[in-house]
Amino acid sequence: IIPTFNRSDLLERAIKSVLNQSYKNFEIIIIDNNSTDNSLNIIQSYFDKITYKQKKRVSSYSPANQIDILIEAYKISTGTILCLLDSDDFFFLEKIQTVKNIFIENTKLDILFDIPHTKDKNKIYPLKVKQKFNKYIWPTILPTSSISLRRSFFEDCLKLKLFDNYPILEIDFRLNFFAQNIIGNHQTIDKHLTF
Repeated sequence: IIPTFNRSDLLERAIKSVLNQSYKNFEIIIIDNNSTDNSLNIIQSYFDKITYKQKKRVSSYSPANQIDILIEAYKISTGTILCLLDSDDFFFLEKIQTVKNIFIENTKLDILFDIPHTKDKNKIYPLKVKQKFNKYIWPTILPTSSISLRRSFFEDCLKLKLFDNYPILEIDFRLNFFAQNIIGNHQTIDKHLTF
Protein backbone atom coordinates (compact mmCIF):
# COMPACT_ATOMS: atom_id res chain seq x y z
CA ILE A 1 0.00 0.00 0.00
CA ILE A 2 1.52 3.31 -1.13
CA PRO A 3 -0.15 6.49 0.11
CA THR A 4 1.08 9.59 -1.70
CA PHE A 5 0.72 13.34 -1.92
CA ASN A 6 2.97 15.54 -4.07
CA ARG A 7 5.91 13.12 -4.15
CA SER A 8 6.50 12.99 -7.89
CA ASP A 9 10.25 13.34 -7.33
CA LEU A 10 10.41 10.00 -5.42
CA LEU A 11 7.20 8.13 -6.22
CA GLU A 12 8.50 6.20 -9.22
CA ARG A 13 11.43 4.86 -7.19
CA ALA A 14 8.95 3.52 -4.60
CA ILE A 15 6.77 1.87 -7.27
CA LYS A 16 9.74 0.29 -9.04
CA SER A 17 11.09 -1.06 -5.75
CA VAL A 18 7.89 -3.10 -5.39
CA LEU A 19 7.68 -4.16 -9.04
CA ASN A 20 11.28 -5.40 -8.86
CA GLN A 21 10.71 -7.64 -5.84
CA SER A 22 12.05 -11.20 -6.03
CA TYR A 23 8.59 -12.43 -4.91
CA LYS A 24 5.92 -11.58 -7.49
CA ASN A 25 2.50 -12.54 -6.04
CA PHE A 26 1.36 -9.17 -4.70
CA GLU A 27 -0.88 -6.24 -5.49
CA ILE A 28 0.17 -2.58 -5.45
CA ILE A 29 -2.44 -0.12 -4.27
CA ILE A 30 -1.70 3.57 -4.61
CA ILE A 31 -4.04 6.13 -3.10
CA ASP A 32 -3.24 9.71 -4.04
CA ASN A 33 -4.45 12.65 -1.95
CA ASN A 34 -5.15 14.77 -5.06
CA SER A 35 -1.53 15.71 -5.73
CA THR A 36 -0.92 18.95 -7.58
CA ASP A 37 2.51 17.99 -8.92
CA ASN A 38 3.41 15.44 -11.63
CA SER A 39 2.39 12.40 -9.52
CA LEU A 40 -0.64 11.46 -11.63
CA ASN A 41 1.46 11.28 -14.83
CA ILE A 42 3.88 8.92 -13.10
CA ILE A 43 1.06 6.79 -11.69
CA GLN A 44 -0.69 6.61 -15.10
CA SER A 45 2.39 4.99 -16.64
CA TYR A 46 1.85 2.05 -14.23
CA PHE A 47 -1.94 1.69 -14.54
CA ASP A 48 -1.59 -1.85 -15.93
CA LYS A 49 0.40 -2.95 -12.84
CA ILE A 50 -1.34 -1.16 -9.96
CA THR A 51 -4.70 -0.41 -8.42
CA TYR A 52 -5.15 3.33 -8.14
CA LYS A 53 -7.61 5.71 -6.55
CA GLN A 54 -7.67 9.40 -5.81
CA LYS A 55 -9.11 10.62 -2.53
CA LYS A 56 -9.59 14.16 -1.31
CA ARG A 57 -7.74 15.30 1.75
CA VAL A 58 -9.92 15.12 4.86
CA SER A 59 -7.77 17.24 7.15
CA SER A 60 -5.20 19.99 7.23
CA TYR A 61 -3.01 17.52 9.18
CA SER A 62 -0.85 15.11 7.16
CA PRO A 63 -1.11 12.21 9.67
CA ALA A 64 -4.92 12.27 9.49
CA ASN A 65 -4.80 12.22 5.69
CA GLN A 66 -2.31 9.35 5.65
CA ILE A 67 -4.50 7.29 7.97
CA ASP A 68 -7.57 8.05 5.86
CA ILE A 69 -5.97 6.88 2.64
CA LEU A 70 -4.43 3.80 4.27
CA ILE A 71 -7.90 2.79 5.45
CA GLU A 72 -9.21 3.35 1.91
CA ALA A 73 -6.41 1.20 0.48
CA TYR A 74 -7.13 -1.52 3.04
CA LYS A 75 -10.77 -1.62 1.86
CA ILE A 76 -9.64 -2.10 -1.75
CA SER A 77 -6.90 -4.63 -0.96
CA THR A 78 -7.36 -8.38 -1.06
CA GLY A 79 -4.09 -9.65 0.43
CA THR A 80 -3.72 -11.29 3.82
CA ILE A 81 -0.49 -9.37 4.58
CA LEU A 82 -0.25 -5.60 4.17
CA CYS A 83 3.13 -3.94 3.61
CA LEU A 84 3.04 -0.18 4.06
CA LEU A 85 5.30 1.99 1.91
CA ASP A 86 5.53 5.77 2.09
CA SER A 87 6.05 7.20 -1.38
CA ASP A 88 9.39 8.76 -0.42
CA ASP A 89 10.82 5.39 0.71
CA PHE A 90 11.59 2.11 -1.07
CA PHE A 91 11.89 -1.62 -0.47
CA PHE A 92 15.01 -3.72 -0.99
CA LEU A 93 14.57 -6.67 -3.40
CA GLU A 94 13.88 -9.39 -0.79
CA LYS A 95 11.40 -7.44 1.39
CA ILE A 96 8.14 -9.12 0.39
CA GLN A 97 9.60 -12.65 0.23
CA THR A 98 11.19 -12.23 3.67
CA VAL A 99 8.01 -10.81 5.20
CA LYS A 100 5.89 -13.59 3.68
CA ASN A 101 8.21 -16.30 5.02
CA ILE A 102 8.20 -14.84 8.54
CA PHE A 103 4.41 -14.62 8.67
CA ILE A 104 4.09 -18.22 7.40
CA GLU A 105 6.53 -19.46 10.05
CA ASN A 106 4.85 -17.46 12.85
CA THR A 107 1.11 -18.00 12.52
CA LYS A 108 0.32 -15.96 15.66
CA LEU A 109 2.36 -12.96 14.57
CA ASP A 110 0.20 -9.87 13.98
CA ILE A 111 2.73 -7.23 13.00
CA LEU A 112 6.33 -7.24 11.82
CA PHE A 113 8.85 -4.40 11.93
CA ASP A 114 12.11 -4.33 10.00
CA ILE A 115 14.93 -1.92 10.80
CA PRO A 116 15.34 0.44 7.85
CA HIS A 117 18.38 2.07 6.39
CA THR A 118 18.23 5.84 6.48
CA LYS A 119 20.26 8.68 5.00
CA ASP A 120 21.56 11.74 6.77
CA LYS A 121 24.02 14.20 5.24
CA ASN A 122 24.79 11.73 2.41
CA LYS A 123 25.66 8.99 4.90
CA ILE A 124 23.61 5.77 4.80
CA TYR A 125 23.23 3.73 7.98
CA PRO A 126 20.73 1.46 9.79
CA LEU A 127 18.25 3.27 12.01
CA LYS A 128 19.44 3.07 15.61
CA VAL A 129 16.99 1.16 17.78
CA LYS A 130 16.94 2.22 21.42
CA GLN A 131 17.05 -0.54 23.98
CA LYS A 132 14.18 -0.17 26.42
CA PHE A 133 15.50 -0.65 29.95
CA ASN A 134 12.28 0.07 31.80
CA LYS A 135 8.59 0.66 31.16
CA TYR A 136 9.00 4.46 31.30
CA ILE A 137 11.17 4.69 28.18
CA TRP A 138 9.42 4.97 24.81
CA PRO A 139 10.44 2.26 22.38
CA THR A 140 12.01 3.32 19.10
CA ILE A 141 9.23 4.13 16.67
CA LEU A 142 10.00 2.28 13.47
CA PRO A 143 8.70 4.19 10.44
CA THR A 144 5.62 3.35 8.42
CA SER A 145 7.53 1.76 5.54
CA SER A 146 9.09 -0.75 7.97
CA ILE A 147 5.67 -2.05 9.05
CA SER A 148 4.02 -5.18 7.67
CA LEU A 149 0.87 -6.53 9.27
CA ARG A 150 -1.83 -9.11 8.91
CA ARG A 151 -5.06 -7.90 7.36
CA SER A 152 -6.92 -9.29 10.40
CA PHE A 153 -4.78 -7.13 12.71
CA PHE A 154 -5.59 -4.00 10.70
CA GLU A 155 -9.28 -4.95 11.01
CA ASP A 156 -8.86 -5.26 14.78
CA CYS A 157 -7.23 -1.81 14.89
CA LEU A 158 -10.24 -0.37 13.06
CA LYS A 159 -12.70 -2.09 15.43
CA LEU A 160 -10.77 -0.75 18.42
CA LYS A 161 -10.80 2.74 16.85
CA LEU A 162 -7.02 2.94 17.09
CA PHE A 163 -6.96 5.35 14.15
CA ASP A 164 -9.71 7.67 15.41
CA ASN A 165 -9.12 11.06 17.02
CA TYR A 166 -5.82 12.89 17.53
CA PRO A 167 -5.28 14.02 13.91
CA ILE A 168 -1.58 14.85 14.41
CA LEU A 169 -0.68 11.41 15.79
CA GLU A 170 1.17 9.43 13.09
CA ILE A 171 0.08 5.90 12.16
CA ASP A 172 3.57 4.50 12.73
CA PHE A 173 3.49 5.70 16.34
CA ARG A 174 0.00 4.24 16.86
CA LEU A 175 0.96 0.83 15.44
CA ASN A 176 4.35 0.69 17.20
CA PHE A 177 2.93 1.63 20.58
CA PHE A 178 -0.13 -0.62 20.32
CA ALA A 179 1.88 -3.63 19.16
CA GLN A 180 4.82 -3.22 21.54
CA ASN A 181 2.98 -2.12 24.68
CA ILE A 182 -0.55 -3.54 24.46
CA ILE A 183 -0.90 -6.69 22.37
CA GLY A 184 2.57 -8.22 22.27
CA ASN A 185 2.11 -10.27 19.05
CA HIS A 186 4.87 -8.42 17.24
CA GLN A 187 8.40 -9.04 16.07
CA THR A 188 11.24 -6.72 15.09
CA ILE A 189 13.75 -8.32 12.78
CA ASP A 190 17.32 -7.15 12.43
CA LYS A 191 17.13 -7.23 8.66
CA HIS A 192 17.36 -4.13 6.56
CA LEU A 193 14.53 -4.51 4.06
CA THR A 194 13.49 -0.88 3.72
CA PHE A 195 15.13 2.44 2.92
